[in-house]
Amino acid sequence: MQNLFDLTGKRALITGGSRGIGYLLAGGLGRHGASVIVSATTAENAERAAGQLRAEGLDAQGVSFDITKGADVSHAIEQLEQLQGPIDILVNNAGIQRRHPLLSFPEADWDEIINVNQKAVFLVSQQVAKRMVTRRRGKIINIGSMQSELARPNITPYAAAKGHRYLHIREEA
Repeated sequence: MQNLFDLTGKRALITGGSRGIGYLLAGGLGRHGASVIVSATTAENAERAAGQLRAEGLDAQGVSFDITKGADVSHAIEQLEQLQGPIDILVNNAGIQRRHPLLSFPEADWDEIINVNQKAVFLVSQQVAKRMVTRRRGKIINIGSMQSELARPNITPYAAAKGHRYLHIREEA
């Protein structure tokens, strides 16, 4: 029987891939044959996670770049594709949470949550999608949160920023 989830020869970039859901996704994609690139906020965390995946026999590397800064994202994606080859799968998983009552929610915490949970999805997707459109292939997966549907009083910006639904990319005419 044909393996319907064979990712041999595919390269996957997972933001927030050094722990939690991102790390599990990196392992799953790697076990199905993908070469995985684990992105984390620090090079140490990225390399630690990639090393653990390599210890399992998976093809993995760690990278660190600021996913909230357009110039950093553009440079990192360009470098990754030049050195490693095309990114076939992007998993936008990175996310942070801060808890405060809405009426006293610090603006700096709001900005950080929106930048990591929403702006970064746009920036990384834009850079990867440009190349995917040119190649006419690729997949982008955005990890959202049930909190965008359930919303609790102390996590307003998180709920707003993690409500990813669909991202459909078409070549522009």
